[in-house]
Amino acid sequence: VRVNPTGNRYVNRAVKRQKSRAIRKLRGGVRKAFRQGFGAAVHIKDLATVKAYHSERVARFGQDACEALGWKNDDSQRKRFEALLQLGDVSSRSVLDLGCGHGDLYPFLRQHCGVFTYIGVDTMRDFLDVAVARYGKDPHTRFLLSDFSSPQLPVCDYVVCCGALN
Repeated sequence: VRVNPTGNRYVNRAVKRQKSRAIRKLRGGVRKAFRQGFGAAVHIKDLATVKAYHSERVARFGQDACEALGWKNDDSQRKRFEALLQLGDVSSRSVLDLGCGHGDLYPFLRQHCGVFTYIGVDTMRDFLDVAVARYGKDPHTRFLLSDFSSPQLPVCDYVVCCGALN
């Protein structure tokens, strides 16, 4: 860490470049998986990168904070969820939420759309523990520990991936 002339501390540029490369690599790996189809295996390095990123954020913000998921704050998460309302009415339908984090999309859609079936999928057990504690008793929810490339993902009316690459 160096100090600039005004006295503000900032992170060494090499560290910033390294983080940027890791994020670009992660996003590139996910894009590649989308191009190849969900049956394509996600590379183990990509999963490790995602887990390391979120583990650092959990350590910094706490397990149940929206910032641990990569959101800037609760308001930025809500705005993204509001954009999803334009997809249509999910009442009496099923929604598969890839990278569900804490499952916070469920109560938001429930408030705006009524009753529907929600299945949340995430690779981070810590996040799913929070999701199950919050919403697992609701008979319309189910949470799975898996990644996007799993060929055994359930078939649903709507599939969303909101905020997984924050």
